Amino acid sequence: MTHPFFLRDGMRPALPAAALLALCLASGGVHAQTITYTPAAPQAAPDVVPAGVGAIKVIVRGGAGGAGAYDGVVGGKGAAGSQVDAIIRVQPGQTITAGAGSGGQGGATYARSSSLSGGAGGNGAGSGGNGAAMGPSFVSGGGAGGGGASFLNVGGAWVRAGGGGGGGGDSFQAAPVADASAVALFTPEVAACATPAPGSAGLQGPGDGGGGGGGGGGYQGAAGTGGNYGVDTAQSAGSGGMGGSCTYSTAPNTISSPVATVPGSPTAPIPNTDPSPNGVDGLVSFEYIYQPTVTIACDKSALTDSANQQSVCTVTASTPAPTGGLSVPFTISAADPQYTTQSCSSPVVIPEGQTQAPACTIIANDNQVAGETPVTVTLQITGSNDFLTGTPAQASVVITNDDNGTVTPPVATPQPVPSLGGWATLLLTGVLGALVWMRRKAFMNL
Repeated sequence: MTHPFFLRDGMRPALPAAALLALCLASGGVHAQTITYTPAAPQAAPDVVPAGVGAIKVIVRGGAGGAGAYDGVVGGKGAAGSQVDAIIRVQPGQTITAGAGSGGQGGATYARSSSLSGGAGGNGAGSGGNGAAMGPSFVSGGGAGGGGASFLNVGGAWVRAGGGGGGGGDSFQAAPVADASAVALFTPEVAACATPAPGSAGLQGPGDGGGGGGGGGGYQGAAGTGGNYGVDTAQSAGSGGMGGSCTYSTAPNTISSPVATVPGSPTAPIPNTDPSPNGVDGLVSFEYIYQPTVTIACDKSALTDSANQQSVCTVTASTPAPTGGLSVPFTISAADPQYTTQSCSSPVVIPEGQTQAPACTIIANDNQVAGETPVTVTLQITGSNDFLTGTPAQASVVITNDDNGTVTPPVATPQPVPSLGGWATLLLTGVLGALVWMRRKAFMNL
């Protein structure tokens, strides 16, 4: 999948394969918008994150170091600026500030005074160090300035890319000047990333010889070092060191998939050219990643523990799910005897091209137990890098008891009183009469 880049300065920065893959995964196939700033087209005011944006794909590249001047042969090559690619979680309404570092100036030699033969360091939040002038006793090559660092900040999260070191000036008949190192010095999640630091200046020798290149700009504790001076016929000048690159997250603006590279070409000197070429300017590019907003709701908020009582809860996205569907994790209250669930396992998946996931159903258990305490079932959407959490992000269903606390005893069925037939009644009467006569006779004999 390829996202169009609409850049303000016509440049199209290259994306490393790993960063491009991460971008595709984060964007979920939705539309994107990219803004780019350079020293020639700087940011005039902070950018405000638009509604519907959940992340930005960031490219921050420092300025390149300039090329060292010649003295019979060319000086050292300046290093291209470091580039940091990353994805940053953002929230609508947050502001983004950015600044692109400029490339360092090339060194100079013939037809220049010694005080002007070192190239100036590039501007930036972490400026490049100045290249040193040639030695004062004669004409040699001046060192080039280091590139300035570039940065992007949103919500206290930082991405900073260090500038490249400047090339050292040539010292007549000394060994060729070594090119500035093009290895990215990168540290993720370091608090010092918020504090810029300038590269060190190159050194100027006391006699005839080339000046050292300036270091690239970086962050506190990780700025480029200045190169050593040269001595004609004996010692070549040194090129400046690369400025440090870094990232630093602050919740909720977390940074993921940071990759640091040095994608540009070295700044090559040109024979018999005075001054030598300047380094290429840096840039800052960020791409708005629009993401669906996900909510959850239940059609009934209250149930009783009787038959056919249920609530249907649905997860809904504001836009159709991308290729492969949209996975939405959520939490649900602990199980309880008063209810059961159906299709309520986390995560639920909104099918590709649709806006709703299969329903999660809360079913009240029918019983006649009196005095049970009401139970609340709560469903809560949890965070993800694939969508924005909207409102409501939580839904609750209360299950109450509909059986009162008085138990009515069962009503007894009346039973008929036994009765005697006619002959039984006559016999009973005779027996009773005999008993009375016998009792009377015994009393009279006393």
